[in-house]
Parts: sequence; C-alpha cells; structure tokens
Amino acid sequence: MNILDFMIIIRNNFFIIFLSFLFSTHIISSPIFEINHNFYNLSLGHYLEYLEDKEGKLDINTFIIKKEENVFSKAKNDVPNFGYTSSIFWFKLSLSKPNELDRKIYLNIQNSNIDKVEIYEVFKRESKNIDNIKITKLGDQFPISNRIFFNREFIFVPEINENIFEEIYFRIETSSSIIFPLFILDEESLSKDILNREIVHGIYYGVVLAIFLYNLIVFISIKDLTFFYYIFYILGFGFLQAVEHGHAFLYLWPEYPEWQRTAFPFFMGITISFGSLFTKSFLKTSLFSQKFNKFLLILCYLGILLIILGFLFRDIKINFISITLAVVTVISIFITAINVYRKNFEPSKYFLIAWIFFLIGSIVSLFRLLGLFNFPFYSSYSLEFASIFQIIILSYALTAKINIIKRENQEAISRTVIYQEQANAELEQKVKDRTIELNKYLLSIEKDLKMARNIQMNILPKNLDKIVNFDVTTFYQPLDEVGGDFFDVYQMSNNKLRILIADATGHGIQASMVTMTIKSEYDSLKVFLSDPGELIDELQKRFVEIYKNMKIYFSAFIIDIDIEEEMISYASAGHPNQYLIQNGKLIELNRSGHIIGMLSNKQCNTKKLPYTRKDKILLFTDGLYEEFNILNEQFGEEKLLKLIEENINLGMNELVDKSLEALNIHLNNNSKQDDITIIGIEEKII
Repeated sequence: MNILDFMIIIRNNFFIIFLSFLFSTHIISSPIFEINHNFYNLSLGHYLEYLEDKEGKLDINTFIIKKEENVFSKAKNDVPNFGYTSSIFWFKLSLSKPNELDRKIYLNIQNSNIDKVEIYEVFKRESKNIDNIKITKLGDQFPISNRIFFNREFIFVPEINENIFEEIYFRIETSSSIIFPLFILDEESLSKDILNREIVHGIYYGVVLAIFLYNLIVFISIKDLTFFYYIFYILGFGFLQAVEHGHAFLYLWPEYPEWQRTAFPFFMGITISFGSLFTKSFLKTSLFSQKFNKFLLILCYLGILLIILGFLFRDIKINFISITLAVVTVISIFITAINVYRKNFEPSKYFLIAWIFFLIGSIVSLFRLLGLFNFPFYSSYSLEFASIFQIIILSYALTAKINIIKRENQEAISRTVIYQEQANAELEQKVKDRTIELNKYLLSIEKDLKMARNIQMNILPKNLDKIVNFDVTTFYQPLDEVGGDFFDVYQMSNNKLRILIADATGHGIQASMVTMTIKSEYDSLKVFLSDPGELIDELQKRFVEIYKNMKIYFSAFIIDIDIEEEMISYASAGHPNQYLIQNGKLIELNRSGHIIGMLSNKQCNTKKLPYTRKDKILLFTDGLYEEFNILNEQFGEEKLLKLIEENINLGMNELVDKSLEALNIHLNNNSKQDDITIIGIEEKII
C-alpha cells in the first residue's frame, strides 16, 4: 500500500475516525486511578476533574443525587492552578482497588494555604450503587488540633476497601490562590516526602535566622539605622514565608486560625514598609534621587495601611492587594537601584545584583500564584531560593558599606586614640564595678531561691513513718531549686488515708508559688469535704473565681483509702492515669474531670473501687515518663507500664527505686526536663 492509497482510506473513513476520537475522548474524560503496588509518590493532577462554582450554590447532592457529573472538566496539568478567584472549586477523583494492598494509602494536598477543604468520600460497589458517604473537613479556617495529622499540609486516609469503587469530591474555598497539588503516597513515601521538604525549609529558615542574628549583632554594635531596617525586613520576610508555607500556623499559633488569615497581609505590610525604608537608607535616595525617595516613603505608608486593612478584612481582596503592592514595591526598588547605580554610588551594584535574583524569583512565584503559567511544582521554592541569594548579597553589601565608612573615618579614629584609651580604662573599671554588683545580685537571688526551696520543702508532709496502718513511700525532685509539683498526705482516721498529688503548669518560681496557693486552699477544704469529687469541684470553683486573672492551671488527683470499708474513692482533674495493684494485676485509675483553672461547668466525678490490705497504689506526676534522652526519645507511659508489670510483686519502696533507676538508664546522663513526684502506698507491716 502506498501513501496515496493510505490517504484515500483516511478520507473515506474520516467521519468514522472522527466519531471514534470523540467517543474515546468521552471515555477518558473521567479517568479512574486504580491503586496497585506500583506507586510511591504520584501526582494525581491528570486523574482529577474540576468544576468552578462561581455562585457557591452547589453541594454534594448536586453530584450524587441529581447525577450532574457531566459538568466536570478534566484537569490539564499535574497541579491544577486557577490563581486568585472568588469562585468555589470542586475537584473529583475516582479510585478503585481491585486487589488487596498491604500498605495504607494517604492523600496529601500539598498546599497549606487553603481556608476550607470539604472532602466527600462516596463509596460504590460494583453495581455502582452508593454504599456510604464520609465527610472530612480541613483547612486553615480550623485549628491545627482539628486535623487528622499534625502537619502543615492536609493529609487524610481514604477508606478504600476491596471491590469497592470510590469517588472523592473536594470542595475548595479559599482567599488565597486556587492551587490544588494532590498526591497519593504510602506511609514510607509520605514520611520521606515530608522529611525531604521539611529539610529544605529547615535549611532556609536556618539561613534566614543566621543572617538575621548576624545583622542584629552588627546593628547593636554600630547603631546604624540601615541595619535596623534590614533586620526587620528579614524578620518580616521570614515570617511571611513561614505563614505562606504553613509552618507559622503549625508551630506558633496552631489554635488561632483567625490570626493565620490576618498574618499574610500583616507580615507583607512589615516586609514592604521596612524594605522601602532599608532601600531609602542604603541607597541614600535623599541624596541621589528625591523623586524615588518620596515614592519609597509612600510605599512605606502603604505597607502600614496594608497591616491595618489586614485586621479589618479577611477575604481574597486583601490578599490580592497584598500581592499587587508587593509587586509594585519590588519593581520600584529595582528601578531605584538602577537609577542610583548610574550615579556611581559604589555599594549600589551589590544591591542591584541582589534584587535581580529576587525579582526573578518574585516573577516566577507571582505567575504561579496567579495561575498565569503552569510551572513545575518545585517552583514554589523559587522565592525562597531567590531571597537566600538576596539577603546574603545584601549582607555582604552592608559589610562593604561598613568598610567604606571605616576608610572614611580612619583619620578621625587615629586622632581620638588617646581618648579611646581613657574611655576604655573607664569602661573597664565600670565593667568591674558592674560585675561586682551583678555577682552580689546573683548571690542574693541564689539565697532567695534557697529560701524558696526550704519553704516549699517544709510545706510537704513530714513524719510519714508515723502514719497508722499505711506505709507511704515518697520521692520528690523539682527540676530547678523549686518546682510545680505538690503532694499532701492526710490521715483522716486510723483506717482512712487521704492523698493529694498535683502538678502545676510550668517550672521554677512561678510554679512553686502556685503550689503554695494550692496548699493554702486545699488545707482549708480537706478536713470538711468527705468526697474527693466535691473537693476537686470546690478547688476548681475557687481557682476560677478568685485567681482567674492569674491564669493558674494544674492537674490534681485525690484518693481516699478506707481499709475498714475496704474501698478506695478517687477523683482525677486532668491528671495522668494512676495505678492500683490488686491481686497481681494492674488497674488504671482514670481521669474523671478537667484540669483545674479552666472554665468548665462539668463536675469532677468520684469513682470507687474495692480495696484490700494487700493492695498497693502508685501515684506520680507526668515528669516520671515525659523525659527525653539525648536521642530525643521519650521514656513514655508504655515503658513505665511495662516496668511496673514486670516488678508488680515488689514492695512500693523497691518499685519506686526501680522506676527511677530505669528512668536514669534511659536518660543516659541527659538532664531531666520536668519535676518528678512519686508516691507509693501499701499496708504497713508491723
């Protein structure tokens, strides 16, 4: 067959071929991702379909009840990007799992700036009938504690079972750019992916912090306003990147989503204001160009206005205004640098080179945010890489500027050598005098701390060996001279013993003052209230009403041991689970109320359990197991529980020693990080 014959066949069958193409296009318009063993970290962009809901009126019923699936369009890129828009976007992903997998599947939305993500998992059997719908809500509109995984991005586990076809609908509503990078991973690849990307961010923040500290030290040394503006520019830009990538929300204000939405224009305003002031000061625009000097001052005021507007408006408009003002600022600074460089100001060449890097990174980042072009997803790091080069070069430029100033002032320095020597001698003497005063002050503080420790030790119960019918073993070790742990042992009668163990938040002097307050209030109540739960409730009432402005919070555990009635009664206010050893078995004494000091109308219930003379009770604060060794490995409740079970037949004195011995072995010479209190109670052997 020659080429002519082939072309005639194509012509005669064109209509059929055209219809086949249309049919095949329809078939692949709704791709199904079939999960098998051959994926590790795969972008699902080409398996996504999307729908723009401009009026925001659609809901999941539109697709699963009214069957309006044909309104979706197939995504064209690995990472769908629609830029800044007030529309709500729906994305649809179809998954199937014909064969059983031995790995858990994770879906990761690698965009930490989405305000609200609603995920609808629609389960269908082979008959295509809807079996179940699961709804998950994520987004930075909610506190970090609401997330399934403690991560800056949005990770969830689809519940895909064998022979069940699943459709996942994502409803995206955000005031930031609509970028939807969806990846499917297994547990190993998820861990590696998170680790690798966090290492990049860690290096970036480390470099920014190092340069910030370096310039801060230089500013403190020379008191040059240029360095002052520069360190605040670095600080603002560093926080801006931390907000943009979700690290600030994850680690700094995880329970304040409203502030997270305000933080972007806030830190953008700081960056613009101090960036403009830094440019004015470094390039000496008041000397070289009055026109640009005034314009940079206007940009500074606009940055301040942006900060104010960020508190008043939290929608897409303020974010778009922030980006627009940032673009105007970057371009204006770049043009100013060119203008000053033409006037032969030597340090301006370093400044210009630095802003060339930053301008390129800003353009790539801007186009990505606005969805003008679809760059590879790693282009999200373009601004970070550019800013690293920028701040390093600018730091070098500032150093070069210092050297110029040094050369210009060398003669003046040489003329004042004698004066400097005299001043240095006076300064040295002042330092010696100040050191003596400081040593006296430190000695006074040390004496006060020892006094505070003696007072705290004296409020703890004494003569425990004289308690009738009970053998009480105690261990108390504050982290510092004084601590936030407290306990009390009160013999209500020969056959009844009441014990309180409490743990105030924090360490040191402040926490120790809280323990004294607990001691004062508890002593006035323990004799009159027979029920541990009522005693906890009364403590809660007093600390909320009397000390509400002091923000005192502490956990508490009160237990009454009655050997005559063969019963224990206890109440736990947010305290860790304690242990009752009975007939060779370990029984957990669980929490029955909230931590004291927090507003709550819920009462602390009293729980009762049978008790015999052969039973033993182990009480402790969380400092016993919340200790980390040099490898950052926690001793942990599981290891403590295993240790108790292995030594369950030992006396309480030996069990306490075993616990401390195991903790010290775990720490391996690493210092403790919390106060530790342990109390063991058993029958007194006469």
